[in-house]
Amino acid sequence: MKKHTYDNWWKGDVTLVHADKCWNEGDKPIIVDWADFSESDAGKIKDMQEKIFAYGWKTRLKAVCAQFTKRYEKSEMKLEYLTDEIQECRGVMFGATSNEEIVVFKHWESGFTRKELSDIRFYVKRIIKNGIEDSLGYIHSTNCKYQDKSPDCRMYARFVWEYFNWLKLFIKKEEKTDDTVANEIKEKPWFKVGLLFANGEIDTLKEKYTVNNSTNCAAITKELGQPQFSKYILATINNYTENNKNKNIYVNPDKLLKIYNHCIKNNIKMTESFLKRIQPT
Repeated sequence: MKKHTYDNWWKGDVTLVHADKCWNEGDKPIIVDWADFSESDAGKIKDMQEKIFAYGWKTRLKAVCAQFTKRYEKSEMKLEYLTDEIQECRGVMFGATSNEEIVVFKHWESGFTRKELSDIRFYVKRIIKNGIEDSLGYIHSTNCKYQDKSPDCRMYARFVWEYFNWLKLFIKKEEKTDDTVANEIKEKPWFKVGLLFANGEIDTLKEKYTVNNSTNCAAITKELGQPQFSKYILATINNYTENNKNKNIYVNPDKLLKIYNHCIKNNIKMTESFLKRIQPT
């Protein structure tokens, strides 16, 4: 018997038995199995099926990652948003079995039928977790008119798994960026001076070097042994709002908040006078 070719499959002239199919009455597809192809043609079909499968989940992943990044940048609750995305992935892949016919995931505002979730979780368990090879024999040629146009749960499962891993890498990247930025900020003179105001050291020195309501800022700077602090101490103690205003830490809410967050994270006790200056979020 004459073997079918890769071209027969690609043009949609024949359809693999392993693929889900639908057709109109009187228009039945020619159904074939791997034995109906030569070894080389069967190999070409399998290679193309891998490409079609990868294109499907990668296209969805690219779009969803772009959407997430855009929303994350605008979010005022970044940690909560990122956490919910990860938890939603976990819920889809590993959530408890439900008796509901439609299961709605509130964060994504999307619903799955009970069968869809079952198929997704079966793929995750069988292919991703247990390492059983996925033959992909169910993938149609893109030219096949008998293919079911509804989303493939196996392709969706792969997308969710890859998105889940992308989000975990995103967390690590954000943490690394935050640490780098934090370390850079800690080296800034304004941050070091601000920390001295926050923990009360400046208040102690101010009391020591104030006579007749006049504070000797030069003496404070000299005792600290940090001449680069001079303008920041002078501007902040005298609450400059014109000249050297940018050196006055108290009139910069963003700088105050960074100092506040550092103190909270590192359990540094702050003075009441400093706390009254800021509006932590």
